[in-house]
Amino acid sequence: MAYNTTSWTTGDASATVGQAGPTLYADFFTGTTESFGFAAGYHHILTFGNSNFSSPSTIPNLGNSAEPATSFTVSDSNSLRASDIVTCFWYVPDNIYIDQVFSIEGAKADATDTTRIHLTSFTYNTGTNTVLAGGVECASNSDVTNTGCTKTFFSNFTVSNPTVTAGKVILATFESDSINSDYSINVKVKYHLI
Repeated sequence: MAYNTTSWTTGDASATVGQAGPTLYADFFTGTTESFGFAAGYHHILTFGNSNFSSPSTIPNLGNSAEPATSFTVSDSNSLRASDIVTCFWYVPDNIYIDQVFSIEGAKADATDTTRIHLTSFTYNTGTNTVLAGGVECASNSDVTNTGCTKTFFSNFTVSNPTVTAGKVILATFESDSINSDYSINVKVKYHLI
């Protein structure tokens, strides 16, 4: 099968990217059963595809700084084991270009939190403790003032670094400034091969 090559301009007016493959989609999810274990201010990692966490105590995070940490080291404790993190990996076997990222979130309680989601690519290191390094933000949404269980909230992300090279791992993280509710989160990434 051959694909037509199309060029377009990205957010940077000087950059053009040739489309070499079909439009594809990837999904990150987490439901209220998993988000029950979330803590205020932490960048909790969402599961990739149809994966689940074994319990709220095993949900890994990328710290509680303003932005997610740029590395992840595994060790023998809850939320830091290799078995906790691998269900969150989107391993990218080919070079890709991220066209769009969007999310829908819903709260379980009738309460208000401010939330934010990040999509980050990492260098993957097999067979070592520092399994992820060199994190680069691919996209993030603006703060969402989630006012509770009677509404859902859609976000269209700003894509800041759309090109991800083969062999990288992509993670999505969810942060809430307070924990007045558990959340269900659905993040969809639209991309193509390059």
